[in-house]
Amino acid sequence: MRRPPPHIDLVPLLDTIFLLLFFFLCAAILQPGSLATDLSAPGEQIKKYHTITITKEQVSGLDEATVGPVLIKAEADVDFGRVSSVLRRLQERKVQKINFAL
Repeated sequence: MRRPPPHIDLVPLLDTIFLLLFFFLCAAILQPGSLATDLSAPGEQIKKYHTITITKEQVSGLDEATVGPVLIKAEADVDFGRVSSVLRRLQERKVQKINFAL
């Protein structure tokens, strides 16, 4: 009489492997120095942003925007189409650094 082979449950092993994989991926991503930051050195002049203000009625500061860094301040009730047209005009002027103020 033959005995049936023993049943080995691999589910806990797979759970442990995926848990370790997730842990090491998170640890590798969150290592100090792995996040690129552009901090100014002590005493270094902070870049000045040219501010463009977008309201429902008008867009101010767009005509003075040049190649330098630009900060866009838009009111919460402004349609995105209006912001998009400002972005297009900045793209035509070859502005590469654009930030948004909350």
